Amino acid sequence: MQKTEKAIQSKILKWLNAQPKTIAFKNFANAYNAHGLPDITGAIAGLRLEIEVKTPTGRLSKKQAYILERYNKFNILAFVARDLEEVQDRLAPVYELISKNKLPLNIAFSITAPRPTPTDQK
Repeated sequence: MQKTEKAIQSKILKWLNAQPKTIAFKNFANAYNAHGLPDITGAIAGLRLEIEVKTPTGRLSKKQAYILERYNKFNILAFVARDLEEVQDRLAPVYELISKNKLPLNIAFSITAPRPTPTDQK
């Protein structure tokens, strides 16, 4: 029996959220976000992650292919996965760098950290 996209997504999400420095969740399509966005979104050690999940016979729409291509141009970890093993293979180099403490600190921290006020600079 062939697995559904939902079953594959659940397996991938469970694995991702058990990994170090990783957060991932299901990206639900609705009236407030664009259709064609990848099924799974998240971050690994500050690197944005986007995964479009397909069954072994599933096909990307033109819009999905375009969005993944655009994400990759901006160095976002974005790809199609048809099973958990494919995700593990694609992300193995990232987790190897994490295990060796070779990934840079989360760049977003410097952007989102509160700015010092004049009273803080005594």
